[in-house]
Amino acid sequence: GKEQNANKALKWLKDGRELVQRAEDKRLLIAGTDRGKNHKLIELIYGYTEDAEVSAEARLVVFKMADLLHRRKRPVPAEAITALKLIVADPASDAATVKRSKEILEKAASTKAPKKRIAEKKADIMRNWQLAGPFSGAEKLFLHAFIPETAAGEVTWREVTDADFSGDQIDFMKTMKGANRVAYVKTVIPTKRARTARLELGSDDGVKVWLNGTLVHEKDARRECKIGDDVLSLSLVEGQNQLLVKVVQYAGNWGFGARLALTP
Repeated sequence: GKEQNANKALKWLKDGRELVQRAEDKRLLIAGTDRGKNHKLIELIYGYTEDAEVSAEARLVVFKMADLLHRRKRPVPAEAITALKLIVADPASDAATVKRSKEILEKAASTKAPKKRIAEKKADIMRNWQLAGPFSGAEKLFLHAFIPETAAGEVTWREVTDADFSGDQIDFMKTMKGANRVAYVKTVIPTKRARTARLELGSDDGVKVWLNGTLVHEKDARRECKIGDDVLSLSLVEGQNQLLVKVVQYAGNWGFGARLALTP
């Protein structure tokens, strides 16, 4: 029947994926699945959503499949949920796609999550940071570029220790009391080859993230720190990757936390 034929096609595509290495071949494979309506294809394409060469194409295909499942009132798989979060977090995503992705995510959050079809690589809590701050005195803290962003002067950094943490989050209020201030933390992500990584972070309040000097994420918000509120796909280069994070505090608590998962 149709289900048996679809399963055969899926197996053929999975077997063929192991032979696909070039970016143009990956795009052909992804384009081929775009014409399919078998939701099991999400399993196949999910692995490409954090592949820097074809992530945009893969996320769009997963979005279309998730949208189709949602319209049919069927559960959206966990891997599709993760891909939709990446779409929402990516500043380059189309506005209409972001809006629809948010609608699907809101609906999925209000229903029972489906059982994962594939094991997602576990993200590890990041605890090795250096800290600088506090910085203040600017009218618009989120927009103002303090010295750690500009490298226009000397910055005093210190190691973040276990005493700075409350659970899995850095609690800046332990050492820097007050309101309307900014702290910076930085770390190095080493890798022996170019690869992608998933960065899950939370901040209280606003946050900006730079990877190797390039701004890759910004969120001006007044919120509690919940790791996983923001999910980024990082394109790492071979060697030492410099990660810099700015955390703005307007009032109340002040914290930051992150998890990182490298692609296999």
